[in-house]
Amino acid sequence: MRSGNPHLHVALLFGVLVLAPSLLLGALALRHDAARLGVVALLLVVGLGAVLVLIELRRAARLTRLKTDFISSVSHELRTPLTSIRMYSEMLDVGGEEVSRDERARYLKTMRRECDRLRRLIDAVLDFTHMERGTKRYTFEYEEIGALVRSVGEDFREQAEAAGFAYRIDVGDDLPEMRVDADALRQMLFNLLSNAVQYAEDERDITLRTVLGSRELALQVEDHGIGIEPRERERIFRDFYRADDARVHGGVGLGLTIARRIAEAHGGRLVVDSVRGRGSTFTAWLPLPRADDTVPQDRATGTDDA
Repeated sequence: MRSGNPHLHVALLFGVLVLAPSLLLGALALRHDAARLGVVALLLVVGLGAVLVLIELRRAARLTRLKTDFISSVSHELRTPLTSIRMYSEMLDVGGEEVSRDERARYLKTMRRECDRLRRLIDAVLDFTHMERGTKRYTFEYEEIGALVRSVGEDFREQAEAAGFAYRIDVGDDLPEMRVDADALRQMLFNLLSNAVQYAEDERDITLRTVLGSRELALQVEDHGIGIEPRERERIFRDFYRADDARVHGGVGLGLTIARRIAEAHGGRLVVDSVRGRGSTFTAWLPLPRADDTVPQDRATGTDDA
């Protein structure tokens, strides 16, 4: 539901507040009980309308605040890598031949890492836009799920270990082939791993694992970070949402939203088990294939439409 025109809401609320006392005085002046009951009923309806207007105004204000925070966060997340890229490029330019081979390699490596960071941010915003419009399409193909998860884990290893994490990959050898969108699952796992790095505390420990059940496969990312309050465990999956104590850690509030939507697009679900101050475990439960499984045509062969 759209928030509508807030100025119209204010006008309606003002009219209600002006009209209600007059109606109440009129009801008291009437002699007939039926007339009084009618006016009282009208007052109740008007009062309910006022409450609904207030709720809608509050919702509109919340959405405006979330969008403002999102724009601010995206601006910050773009500025940080751009500043780093510019700084190292200027160091290469000014240093010239005096920059050693090792320093040059380190600068270029950092610049590539920051470029990847920019690409992931832009991809996240674009993917979310497609999801909101209903134009996001997935290409489902049979994949060796164990190899896919290991590949994502190894690709992330350098980032985790560079940040000082003890990093473990625990992927079973007996995992079946599954019909999935490999790129989407990579993005989901990368979002969960990035989230674990982002909200780390002193105990810097991350585990990526798989757990094979009778009907489902669990893809888990476990950390020992700040943890999540019980009241926040569903809110963190909302669009643009970040818990108050998580704002200092950066991010734009889309990673978990996108990860959950990807899990749901595969017929699964994404849940979190967390203890405040001790860490969190995010688990994507994906249904195992059956002999009669089919994938809807619009999901199996579609492409991302602008």
